[in-house]
Amino acid sequence: MNNPPADFHRGVIVLIYTTYATKSSISLCRKKKFSTFVGTHLFISFMKKVLFVILIFFAGFVAKAQVTDYQNWMAQLDDDAFVCQLSVPGAHDACASSFSGWDALGAAFSGTVQTKTIEAMLTSGVRLFDLRPAVNGSKLSVYHGTLQTSYDFNPVMEELRDYVSQHPSEFCVVVMRHETDEDGNNANFGSMLQTSLTQFGDHLVNFRPNLTVGEARGKILFLSRDEYNAPIRGGRILNWPGNSSTNDASCYGLETYKCPMWVQDFFEYSDVNDKKNAIETMLNQSRQLAGKYNYTWVINETSGYKGTGTNSACQANAKNCNKYMQELLASGNYNGPAGLVFMDYAADGDNSGYYGLSLTKEIINHNFRYTMAKQGDAIYDASGNLFVASKGRDMMWEAKFLRKEGPSQPGGEDSNAASRLDGVTGPTGWQTEDFDDSGWQTK
Repeated sequence: MNNPPADFHRGVIVLIYTTYATKSSISLCRKKKFSTFVGTHLFISFMKKVLFVILIFFAGFVAKAQVTDYQNWMAQLDDDAFVCQLSVPGAHDACASSFSGWDALGAAFSGTVQTKTIEAMLTSGVRLFDLRPAVNGSKLSVYHGTLQTSYDFNPVMEELRDYVSQHPSEFCVVVMRHETDEDGNNANFGSMLQTSLTQFGDHLVNFRPNLTVGEARGKILFLSRDEYNAPIRGGRILNWPGNSSTNDASCYGLETYKCPMWVQDFFEYSDVNDKKNAIETMLNQSRQLAGKYNYTWVINETSGYKGTGTNSACQANAKNCNKYMQELLASGNYNGPAGLVFMDYAADGDNSGYYGLSLTKEIINHNFRYTMAKQGDAIYDASGNLFVASKGRDMMWEAKFLRKEGPSQPGGEDSNAASRLDGVTGPTGWQTEDFDDSGWQTK
């Protein structure tokens, strides 16, 4: 179980104290016996109403306990939790808040889908960044389509590196797409990107399906949608959908198996309700992954537009879809991983009507509403065989057989319980990438 925010504990303490104090007052009234029965009755009735109000107030306070330090919110996550079990707020086209030169004129009409700087997003809790570099002479610059933003790739990576260095409880995820619309799929891109990533080698974490929070802290997880010169730095995403949703994408890292990746990137629509349905459908699927050990990674995007991608169309979408997802998460009906969530106008205050800040905070607080699968948790198969989740291994499904438990030793507490390790390797196919662990149970 994830550790709840400290305000949760304080709320419980205050609730217990006020309940005790109010009950004591009622008891005292009965012992002292007010001068009239009516006076006693009225006072006790009044105190019961006070107690009821206090209970309602603090019950709401406890249930809605919030993260208070968004600059370091990952500090409250368990080191052993799998990253694929998290809910992480992110910025679609993260650098599309300001543009360079003449492109700023075009961006006044289309392409401006963010309003906050990378620094402002980081301090507000955003940890996921969609970066789209292309070759620009001797460097890589970040684009949105053919529009050059004010950001170059290396300085953005430096900013992320510096932030996680200064806030070692945190980590960032970058999802990269080569913006070929701008450089015509320049042949130098792959080598230039590898040269750039090499500079950040000490701060890049290798992708594994079962990567843990503790392993990612202080690092950047770099996931590429496009091929570049070897070796892989982070992870490589395959079969990203085009304007649709899919459960057939996958991701792999250096010397690891591919793991499933579910992606909802339905960005162009004629009816906003179709976009909302796509968001909710993916959220309803991903929530069911809570506590599961199938290492499925999820990307769910609220970004998009109706018709054409003008600024006004993207703004209208954010006003609808950012708010919609925030309300879904707040409802309590979708407690489970939301995955990596990309949005337009990330961390933008609600006065604009884009709900970027409220959605960012809702996603962060959502992490503390469900139980995550963690490295080392006990796993039981249907036959009562006890396994543990893989720990520090590259193989996706690898787990260690511990012991076979008899019915009289549930949990193996009996020190005399027989241990039969010799020759036992677990269920058939347990070491393969397509092993189905849906029947496993956790305790």
